[in-house]
Amino acid sequence: MVSKSTALRPANWRNSNNGEGPAPTAKQIKEWRATLAVDFDGVIHAYSLGWQDGSCYDKLLEGAVPALKMLKQAGYRIVVFTSRNNLEAVEEWLVAWDVPFDEVTNHKVPALAYIDDRAVRFTNWADLSRLFA
Repeated sequence: MVSKSTALRPANWRNSNNGEGPAPTAKQIKEWRATLAVDFDGVIHAYSLGWQDGSCYDKLLEGAVPALKMLKQAGYRIVVFTSRNNLEAVEEWLVAWDVPFDEVTNHKVPALAYIDDRAVRFTNWADLSRLFA
């Protein structure tokens, strides 16, 4: 049985000290519940040509700004995540297109949900095995 406090912890709540560390505070849990992690390429940035030279070359995906503004107004913290190394270029692109965000990262952050064009919703290993078999 999972305790209530354990159930509230994101998968990566532990610090980097070999998995040891204090449980998250109530404030951290509240912040994690209010955070949405949104993928950059394919969700905000159209990325129609796939990976090129690392530049942010494409246009904004239709509907991204109004939706993200609505989520910000609803009180969510928006963390844009990417596998890119040049986070400054991503931030500059977001600002140029007037995309609301609180942070840009290339690390998995604790969040209520991940919005990603390449995600597969995990239900169980049998279903996943059939999907990729």
